[in-house]
Amino acid sequence: MGRYILRRLALTIPLLFVISILSFLVMHLAPGDPTAFFADPNKPESSSPAEIARLREQLGLDDPLHVQYAKWLLNTVQGNWGYSLINKKSVAGEMRERLPNTLLLGGFALALALLVSIPVGIISAIKKYTLFDYAVTGLTFIGVSMPSFWFALLLMQLFTNQLDWLPAVGMRTLREELTGGAAVLDVARHLILPGVVLSMGSMASWTRYQRSSLLEVIGQDYMRTARAKGLREQTVILRHALKNSLIPMITLLGMSLPHLVSGAFIIETVFAWPGMGRLGIGAIMARDYPVVMAVTMVASLVVVMGNFLADLAYAWADPRIRYE
Repeated sequence: MGRYILRRLALTIPLLFVISILSFLVMHLAPGDPTAFFADPNKPESSSPAEIARLREQLGLDDPLHVQYAKWLLNTVQGNWGYSLINKKSVAGEMRERLPNTLLLGGFALALALLVSIPVGIISAIKKYTLFDYAVTGLTFIGVSMPSFWFALLLMQLFTNQLDWLPAVGMRTLREELTGGAAVLDVARHLILPGVVLSMGSMASWTRYQRSSLLEVIGQDYMRTARAKGLREQTVILRHALKNSLIPMITLLGMSLPHLVSGAFIIETVFAWPGMGRLGIGAIMARDYPVVMAVTMVASLVVVMGNFLADLAYAWADPRIRYE
């Protein structure tokens, strides 16, 4: 097991290396120039060819792509993410400020999706072909097909504009200086709407998979043997069926992490949540290459490590699986 973990961790290095090359090439091949954001309409000289050429040389944008990538890679290996081309702030400082906010939002969405989808999927499988089962199936189809940004606008219209129960934008109330428990409660209130929207797609798909997986396990021969021994149905489901039915869910969980990471870009932008997603969208629009690369690599690392942890969880769910 230890050798497997070390081998998998070692494989993440070339994987992240390839991701960095592809991201760097795609980003620099996209149309646009970051020097355009330095132009001042009130100062025509700021957009003159001579000034643009000076800026490109100062920012290192005139170097060949392989030279620019080599400089970025060398600095990154040394722990230096560089500075934003637009606001001149340290990229590492911005990441330290934004990453906890994204992890808070993604962790809440992940926990909410698991807490809802697994119990609802179990009950739907046990009560198959009932009104509850049909209602859950219909809602999951709606959840999978509904665009997240449109669902976000619906919730904002209902709970913010109509009922005035929850805030719609930001992470904290800017008009008030809150401390202690009041500050925590304020962040929690701001977290509800974006967390629910971000978890919607995962919640719907995981519920369907949990239902179908449990139905498949219930029909196995060893389940009929367990019932023939006189075990209660609750014991048969919780002790024998549930753990085996979670194996496909573990696979789906690892595959869904990219959705949570990529979905955060849209949700954070809609709800003005001060996280990595919103930072990345702004950097992409401004062609701020150092910030885009930092956001891309951190998001890729989260996805790779999520799949790695999902592989390790197989051994817990199924004792027959051994990593040697």
